[in-house]
Amino acid sequence: MGYRIDYDGSTRITNYRTSTGIRLRTLVAAGILLFSITVRTVWPDGSAVLQSVFIPTDLNATEIAFSELMADICHGEPLGSSITTFCQKIIDDAA
Repeated sequence: MGYRIDYDGSTRITNYRTSTGIRLRTLVAAGILLFSITVRTVWPDGSAVLQSVFIPTDLNATEIAFSELMADICHGEPLGSSITTFCQKIIDDAA
């Protein structure tokens, strides 16, 4: 007894997205953190160099912008717009 399978073409094969993007970002962040800790431990003067690379503006201006970010979040501002404002203040200070 024979049988036959007919496909009508309506079934689609879907490609499932993998989480490689999230995995890559996590590995990069862990690598930067490990590198920063290693530099701080092995080369204490390198901490100042890394700080100037990651925080190119005056530290006081960054602290002010961060405290304003926290105040905005505590007052119920949306997280996205608060972070955008924070980044814009740091970029404006750098210029």
